Amino acid sequence: MKNLHRLIIFILFTGLTSVMSLKAQEISTVAEDSIHDAYADFIQVRENSAPNYTQRHFIRNVIGVAAGPAFYINTFYSDMGEKLHVKNAYQVKAYYNHISESGIGFGIRCNYFNASHEEGDMEFIYAGPSFVGRQITDHWVLKAEMGFGVFYYDDSYRTAYKFGIQIEGSVAYRFTKHFGVVLGLESNQCRLPKKSYYGEGKPKRLSCISITGGLEWYF
Repeated sequence: MKNLHRLIIFILFTGLTSVMSLKAQEISTVAEDSIHDAYADFIQVRENSAPNYTQRHFIRNVIGVAAGPAFYINTFYSDMGEKLHVKNAYQVKAYYNHISESGIGFGIRCNYFNASHEEGDMEFIYAGPSFVGRQITDHWVLKAEMGFGVFYYDDSYRTAYKFGIQIEGSVAYRFTKHFGVVLGLESNQCRLPKKSYYGEGKPKRLSCISITGGLEWYF
């Protein structure tokens, strides 16, 4: 009789253990499926919500403004032949670029330069078209630009209009789809009138390098 009771208890214990094992396996499978589905949903939401900064329609047009210090490579002289010390030189600029699908485009810009020395102030204004090349990654925009335009020259004694050249390289970081910050290195050169702050027999070319920072709008 005791053996029969033990057999019945053994059978019940074995059956209960099997049922519990199957139930645990079923719960584990359901949990794994739920985790997998939740992870898949998370990935899908993240991909849908992540901004795609490389889409072409966001960078087809660019408007930018920037400013920074300017440095004159050449030496200025007074009409009496005395060397002048240029100080407080800076540049302010505004520009527009239109970029094609290939990353090549055109632009137009206006640069304003101001500086002072012992005999007064100097002002230069450059305006003209340019050729533009841009390389775009997820957040970064690299640009090379070269243009030919007209320089307006004004100092304490005379004014003049001259042709000049402008070359720039810049890098921009896009913190949203439509806006970014830009840092550029630019060179401007033009010929100056004969009667300018160079003295007789001195070179008549203005050479200026500027470092500018600003904002760009992409649309």
